[in-house]
Amino acid sequence: MSEPSDAEDPLADFEAGQRKRRLIGLGVAVAAVAVVGAGWAWWRATGLPPLDPEAKKEISEAMDTLDTLPREYHSMLAAQAMAELEGERLPAAMVEAFDDAKSVPPDMVSLVLMRPFAEDVDSLEAWTVACPAGADAIAEVAQTGDVNTLFADCDLGRWSLIDGTAAQRLSAGRLILAHAAWGWLVEHHSETELERRVLRVFVQG
Repeated sequence: MSEPSDAEDPLADFEAGQRKRRLIGLGVAVAAVAVVGAGWAWWRATGLPPLDPEAKKEISEAMDTLDTLPREYHSMLAAQAMAELEGERLPAAMVEAFDDAKSVPPDMVSLVLMRPFAEDVDSLEAWTVACPAGADAIAEVAQTGDVNTLFADCDLGRWSLIDGTAAQRLSAGRLILAHAAWGWLVEHHSETELERRVLRVFVQG
């Protein structure tokens, strides 16, 4: 009796199937690696530079001793901290607004803090992350002064920087700048707990 041909040999069929499955598995693995690599490249490309370690350490220590200072200085010191931390991370116009906040008269602070969103595209983009209504929301609160409506319509409570009751005593500019900054950091998957802490002090005092 003659030997069975490869086409009739169950062992040959099994080995061929095994080779096919290995090739398919290899293809899937290569595709998965490519997807992960592309995702990592996107993550790095859209992220922000890390916080300066020395500034991070100094500001963390300053925040730990904040309660030794009168409360009326807390927001001012938080603004200064944001200006020092965010030079390479936030849009320059927003960094400048944080820096200016500590030196302008109280009745001018809100206007100074809102200025970036009228003059700078990146700053307005940051605010639009925090509040999809974007420039329209700013225009409305500038006309009405209704911070409650701004907070509710933009659902700012979801960012957990301040609650609606406490927000009632804030100027619109302070509320907008803080949430735009946090929205920008989150959008670029670069937010840190230190920045959240500083921004909470900036809005809550």
